[in-house]
Amino acid sequence: AEREQVTVAATLPAFYDQPTATQMAVGKSQMWITGTRIGRYELQINTGKVVRDWSLHELDTFIGKPYSADDALVYARVLRGSSAIRITAPTPKLGEEIWRTEKLPASWATPVMLSLPTGKRELVFNVAKTVYGFDPQDGKKLWECAYGGDVAFGSVTVDGDTVYVSGGNSRKATAAIRGGGRGDVTDTHLLWEIKKASKIPTLLIHERLLYCIGDGGIARCLRPASGEIVYEQRLSRIYPWASPVVAKNKIYVVGKGRVVVRAVGPDYKELAVNETIDGGRFHATPAVDGDKLLIRSDTFLYCVGR
Repeated sequence: AEREQVTVAATLPAFYDQPTATQMAVGKSQMWITGTRIGRYELQINTGKVVRDWSLHELDTFIGKPYSADDALVYARVLRGSSAIRITAPTPKLGEEIWRTEKLPASWATPVMLSLPTGKRELVFNVAKTVYGFDPQDGKKLWECAYGGDVAFGSVTVDGDTVYVSGGNSRKATAAIRGGGRGDVTDTHLLWEIKKASKIPTLLIHERLLYCIGDGGIARCLRPASGEIVYEQRLSRIYPWASPVVAKNKIYVVGKGRVVVRAVGPDYKELAVNETIDGGRFHATPAVDGDKLLIRSDTFLYCVGR
């Protein structure tokens, strides 16, 4: 039953018009899928079946990974006939809209929740040249912070009360922003900024070090407190779109037909370079499940482990 469940879930995105853009948020007995529509599916664990509950198709393009927050399902979408973005929050069970944000500039990122030491939370979303903080209860904008990245593909990374963002094409930048502000916080909450960036992959933070992958497969390690570059090193024949993940104290980077395994820490060290069997495109970020790594290409789903 477990194998059947995984198989059905893996083939469901083919129902969508753009399967390569499909993302999932999975709960204990339900999941939500985005592509050119968004829908909720019930996972029947005992039978291994996946039953469609509801779906919305508003001719918009749903982007990023839907986020289940309290009694709302938060997702971003590109509005039909434009490049503008809107974040919307419907009820997870019925799909009824609770709130929506104002129109935002172009982005391909996913909204991320930031938990502050005060116990309050903010929904953080990055677009070209700006990072926004919203109230997850009603979608109202709390703050905005300008930074140099002129393209937004990867999502922000949070650690404590700090947001780390990276992006850019002609203007590249990586920056750290302290949450909890109000209004325009560029002069008060922008902690540091450097003119180097991870254009597509999302930043990875682990044990007080920040890892990013720039154009041309350049791996960088930064100090989160200051933005100081610890090392810069080109990865072995890999130009990833997928974000790096950490498992068993190792960093895994997936690119076209290849998986590079790196050591964590302030010294760059490649531990292994593994070839895949299909040589396909690997744009999706791997998922970690205990001692196993799930890797998806445009052709196969791999499970790697001992």
